[in-house]
Amino acid sequence: MSLKKTIKRIYLKEQFKPSWLGLFINPFYFSRKSLYDNISLLIGNVHGKVLDIGCGNKPYRHMIVCDDYIGLEVDTPQNRLSKSADVYYDGESLPFETHTFDSIISTQVLEHVFEPEIFLEEAHKVLKDDGFLLLTVPLFWPEHEKPYDYGRYTSMAIKYVLEKHNFELINVKKLPQTIQQ
Repeated sequence: MSLKKTIKRIYLKEQFKPSWLGLFINPFYFSRKSLYDNISLLIGNVHGKVLDIGCGNKPYRHMIVCDDYIGLEVDTPQNRLSKSADVYYDGESLPFETHTFDSIISTQVLEHVFEPEIFLEEAHKVLKDDGFLLLTVPLFWPEHEKPYDYGRYTSMAIKYVLEKHNFELINVKKLPQTIQQ
């Protein structure tokens, strides 16, 4: 492996699973470390047939023990070049039958969804009745992936919108604030 590829691999790893090295190369080290640690605590609930909505390069795939794993991304030329999705879609209707998945994981994606109501309706539709959704959203995070960064959710807002779409909340956890107000 070339030095350039090795450095890129290390850099990408430090973005989602930061080690001590991340202190020097990841400006969001504390937020990302806290996110990874908390996903680690909950990922054991993800099982069966799994859909990873907004999978990117599947940074949490290695943590999931499941029967089948499908990474999903919005179909754009940029995503086709830079993401590792198994399936691409129109960004609105999830291209799966009702009650297909035992688990859905979607990390740091909802802020990029212009119509979160449709997103959650679709997620609920393809999730089995006793299914598990692992959803993470940022609160304090700079705008990113412009122009597709539409909103932030407080813990009260995410609780409200999930319950509105018939999700039963098991755990709503706020990560430590890393930005002082």
